[in-house]
Amino acid sequence: MTDDLALLAERRAGLAALLGLLILEEPGPGLQDFVEHLPGLEALASDDKHLRAEYARLFLHGVPPYESVFTSADGQHDPALFAEIVAHYDEVDFDEHRDTSRWRIAGPDHIGLQLRCYARLCHAEAIAWRSGHPNDALRAVETERTFLARRLAAWSELFLDAARGLAGDGPYTVVLESLATFLDEEYDRLRPGSEGGDLLDDAPPPVPSDLRLGPFRIAALVLVPSAAGTYIPTEVLAASAATIGAAWRPNDTRASFRHTVADAMGSNDLATLLRPIGDELRRAAQQHELRSKRCPGNATNLRRFAHAAIRTEQRLAGLTTSDSSPEGSRATATLSISSRDRVALDELIEAVRELVTCKGGEVLHID
Repeated sequence: MTDDLALLAERRAGLAALLGLLILEEPGPGLQDFVEHLPGLEALASDDKHLRAEYARLFLHGVPPYESVFTSADGQHDPALFAEIVAHYDEVDFDEHRDTSRWRIAGPDHIGLQLRCYARLCHAEAIAWRSGHPNDALRAVETERTFLARRLAAWSELFLDAARGLAGDGPYTVVLESLATFLDEEYDRLRPGSEGGDLLDDAPPPVPSDLRLGPFRIAALVLVPSAAGTYIPTEVLAASAATIGAAWRPNDTRASFRHTVADAMGSNDLATLLRPIGDELRRAAQQHELRSKRCPGNATNLRRFAHAAIRTEQRLAGLTTSDSSPEGSRATATLSISSRDRVALDELIEAVRELVTCKGGEVLHID
């Protein structure tokens, strides 16, 4: 019995380590020993420039494989979270994140590192079983469950949904599908996302009453995964921009989409701009709800994502249907702002625009 449990833990450790490596490591001959006997993955050991370009498109310039992007309040890399994760790694004697020259990564919260840390935990479980120390093995299982709950279960679904959509039928589809299957099995085995925390009911989440938002906050609702409950694909953003004839393109920065939102507000086209995004939010919510039934081990997180998407979709719908200011004469004023720092000036302008919009006013012109 313990030999079977040890073998299972070893296999889980090997798979987690391999999948983490394939997302961390750019394709090339260095992967030969890892993929040469694995159907569908052998091509990743080639030195094909197109394959390397596809890796870059997906993981370096496409969907950021970082926990902080999906869980932080602003969708940006979070130094405080980095420190928390490093401390978590230190607790289990994992140190691969310290070799900063091995892979092109921007932080210790990379999904590949988290998978390889999880592999270490599974390996420790296997050693305990094989050494005849079942109590140590059970403690290792609890450590695995805690790690999944604190790390991967809280965001991996959002990353995989977006990454698989971007990968299409490309060479990394097998990697991403295998990872999704592996994590589903781990969640169902250890149930990190169905125990503890606040359970959600089926009632629609309340929509905030502060419907008058400026372009920066509207863009944040759309672009920040923790608010949207999904990672809105660039193709959807481009389609939204196209509905009002805006110039935003998929190769533009996502942050610049707020200027498209501002343009739409200025031309009274906000409802048109947000319509494709609302459709995407509803799709994401439905998918999360279905997944919560098929993956009970991570049901709480999946339902949390669904509620976030519903909440944001309803909030955006409220923005486009709320009463506008009454027609008639309007007071106007001219305000000049100066700064030696262009970035600081842009931030000041955005803050003023936010305040004016929230108070029911409108910024008519910016030089």
